[in-house]
Parts: sequence; C-alpha cells; structure tokens
Amino acid sequence: MTNAKAVVTKLVDAMGRGDIEAAASCVAEDMVNHAAIPQAQGRAGFRTIGMKIRKAFPDWKQRVDDVLVDGDKVVVRTTVSGTHTGPLEFVNTPLAATGKAFTTTHIHIFRVAGDHVVEHWAERDDLGMLKQLGVLPPKHGAAS
Repeated sequence: MTNAKAVVTKLVDAMGRGDIEAAASCVAEDMVNHAAIPQAQGRAGFRTIGMKIRKAFPDWKQRVDDVLVDGDKVVVRTTVSGTHTGPLEFVNTPLAATGKAFTTTHIHIFRVAGDHVVEHWAERDDLGMLKQLGVLPPKHGAAS
C-alpha cells in the first residue's frame, strides 16, 4: 500500500468510526479544503466539520467502495449513511433534526504530502440526502 493510500485509508476509517481526532491527525495544519467554506480550512476546520457531522448524525457510517491512487492523489468513493437525530450546524445549511435516515454516495479526492492530506475535493449527493431527510420534495414523475 502506498503511503498516500495508507494516510487516506486511516482518515476515512477514522471518520467512519466517529474518531474525529484520529481523522484530524491525518490532515495538515494548513490543508486546503476545496469543498468547504473559508472558515472551515486546515486541521481545525476539518475537526469542526467532523464534530458537526457527528452531532447531527451520531450513527454516521462511511463504507469505502473504491480507492484509486495516482501518485500523490487518492480518490475514494464511499457510501455514507446516518440518522439525523441532532441539529446540523453548518453555516450554509443549518437544519433541525428530522429523525430520518439517509444513504448516499460521496467521492473524495485527497492530495497527500508526507504523512498528511494537504488538499481535499469532494462530490457529494447532498440533494439526495436532503430529499431523504424530508427537507426537499422528492422528484415527481412527468405530468401526463
């Protein structure tokens, strides 16, 4: 296993277990998170995001479906699930607990330098999650 893959696997596994500190230890102090707002950058921002996710979804699970490695970049496709029993306190998407469960997919791209993730990109099915949580209406069939 390459070092980059080992770092990312450790991070994703720790997030799936809810061990935010272990996951944050895999992230560089000044990591650039292209999927987060400016206030959520670096290790401190990553830790904050992880804690907010766990507060909203205490049973959050993240299963790794695929891992692709190309040099210092690692792409991970995951299936994510959880039950929304706490408030989601994201700045751009605050949401009171709905009590509903969801299952969606994520694709994360990590760039690793040394023993830390230094850049992160993400493609998530947030709309699918919000629909399952009952926040957005489900898609209706075409009108006849």
